[in-house]
Amino acid sequence: MINLNKKLFSITFASGVQGALQGIFMAYLGLHANYLGASAFIIGLIFFSRNFFQIFLRVPFGELSQITGRRPLILLGCGFFVFSYFLMYAAETWRLIFGSTILFAIGMAFYYPSLFSYIGDIATDNYGKVNGIVFQGSDIGLILSALITNYSLRNDLVDLKNLFGYGFLIGILCLIVMFIILKESIDEVNRKVVTNKLNHIVNIFRRSLNSLVGLTKHDILSRVYLFQFIISFTEFFFVSFIPLLIVFHIGLFEEDVANIIFVSTCVVFLFKPFLGSISDRFGFKRPVLVGLSLNSIILISITFSTNIIEVIILYSLFISFSIMCYLGVNGATSYSVDEKMRGLAMGGLGFWVSFGRSFSSGFLTPIWSYFESISDDKGIAIRNLFWISAGVILIFVGILSNISKNLVIKKNSK
Repeated sequence: MINLNKKLFSITFASGVQGALQGIFMAYLGLHANYLGASAFIIGLIFFSRNFFQIFLRVPFGELSQITGRRPLILLGCGFFVFSYFLMYAAETWRLIFGSTILFAIGMAFYYPSLFSYIGDIATDNYGKVNGIVFQGSDIGLILSALITNYSLRNDLVDLKNLFGYGFLIGILCLIVMFIILKESIDEVNRKVVTNKLNHIVNIFRRSLNSLVGLTKHDILSRVYLFQFIISFTEFFFVSFIPLLIVFHIGLFEEDVANIIFVSTCVVFLFKPFLGSISDRFGFKRPVLVGLSLNSIILISITFSTNIIEVIILYSLFISFSIMCYLGVNGATSYSVDEKMRGLAMGGLGFWVSFGRSFSSGFLTPIWSYFESISDDKGIAIRNLFWISAGVILIFVGILSNISKNLVIKKNSK
């Protein structure tokens, strides 16, 4: 129990560092690019790149964690996050922001399969609850970073450029602490033993496509992954475009974005273990279908918000339902495979996360660009994009409901 608590604390701290870095990066990525002269199409392309460059990396990196352990790849992923902040600080045009986003994407490909496998290693029959606790660490990091960001921007202590510069310095300090306290989760019995690690790593990338095809043919995982695709499509659209909707359509200020994130995260924080335990109790299917349906309604409702209180309420609800969906699918993936396959399965899940997010930005960006060209108003264009997205998600929910009628996942299936 003591060892488990140490591992849970250390991975929760790592999650806090990730939450702080990723939350602010995504909140101000589009605005920073816009201020450096990027068009609607270029901003959408930047969002697209954050996920496209993960698509073919998550599976091999997930399998790699079964050999190297989870700890090295989690540290490496956070290192990429930190360095991307430096590039954001150094950017004078949107082109360097594009490069920073690619580095951030590579960091996510290292980080997430190893994180979810780490949770599966230390959780037994309560994956959802443990996942919720770890995500509370992410919330704490996001709360602190949003609070500092809001105060700094509101009082003109920094501009967006220097915000990323200070984030880089703080990130380095956090990496040092992570290196000291982060424990390894996978035991020697469940490690994949190879005679030549370097050759095997090269072969992992060669075989990654075959591995992905094999995972997708898995009777249960094939449908679980499709759920993940729709969840990621929905969540990434909201996280990417909500700052632009807040500023250009609703008419609030830059610092209000951080304030909304701060308050909403505080509201959701205490409910993370509960949101994770919903799938432990009811299975993952029903909570996901309900969560996606409610989020599509929120996408429409939030465009009619007139003040920050309304945005905070709807933002909090959207994030809560998204977390419920993500944790349910993570648990379903973990329960569907043997322990020795967990890293690979989580890598496959990561592929569908990246694919769903890439498809979200790739599919919706041309629509946003078209709306902006005919209205010459970013606010109206983004509002219309939210409406279109809500309709698309409801169609997806109907498809998921139909294909999952006979889908049952048992905790002892692994």
